[in-house]
Amino acid sequence: MNNRLGDLPDWAQEPDSEEEDEVDGDIEMGKQGGGDAPPPEQVKKPAEIDKEIFFTAVEQIKKEIEDIIKATSSIEKINEQAQKATTTEKEQELSKKLRRVIDGTNKQAKAAKNLLGELKAENESLKEKGSISNSDLRVRENLLNTLTRKFIDEMKLYQAAQQKYKTDIQKKMKRQVKVVKPDATDEEVEEIMRSEGGRDQLYKQTILAGGVNDEIKTVTAKVAGKYQDVKALEQSVAELHQMFLDFALLV
Repeated sequence: MNNRLGDLPDWAQEPDSEEEDEVDGDIEMGKQGGGDAPPPEQVKKPAEIDKEIFFTAVEQIKKEIEDIIKATSSIEKINEQAQKATTTEKEQELSKKLRRVIDGTNKQAKAAKNLLGELKAENESLKEKGSISNSDLRVRENLLNTLTRKFIDEMKLYQAAQQKYKTDIQKKMKRQVKVVKPDATDEEVEEIMRSEGGRDQLYKQTILAGGVNDEIKTVTAKVAGKYQDVKALEQSVAELHQMFLDFALLV
């Protein structure tokens, strides 16, 4: 976005001296050039092209924000379904869906943040050079500020939806562990959730207490799958936190 003249169409670029001579020669000989150059009134000035690029970027940011809103809604719906899911297959299906939403949306959020930063830097550059009218600059700055506030607000909701999913899934894991080990302490539940060794220990303790049934196997498998969701959410929230820190430097 820094080299706006680089975005000019070929016919809007300044011709070199040889091309000027050829054009002049054609005019002198009364020849009509066969080129595709439009009439002078249709040739866009650099400032007009800058404005087009700016508003194209604005529309792109709006689209990214809309996608973030949709992702927040999707995470909330997946969370509701995950709380009601009773089979390992359904929980695995929801886990895959959750990670697809998070991975894709985090990339879009990063792209939107970077684009907002580029537009802010461009506004400052135009202001320093005095190459834009005060009225046009105010329009750009007001629009950019509005988009920035909207982006931050929606990102907070997106992050909150992930935090809630993480909290709810941890509560469900604890309930499932206590089904097979009612006297499990919070520390034991945490160890079972976080490590393969903790789940193996639960398995062995159940054998000593009277044997292993399918319910124990199912619970340990479910806990293992849910903890992968928790780790994915923790990583995502950490990425979003860093994004907010980076973004604070731009606003």
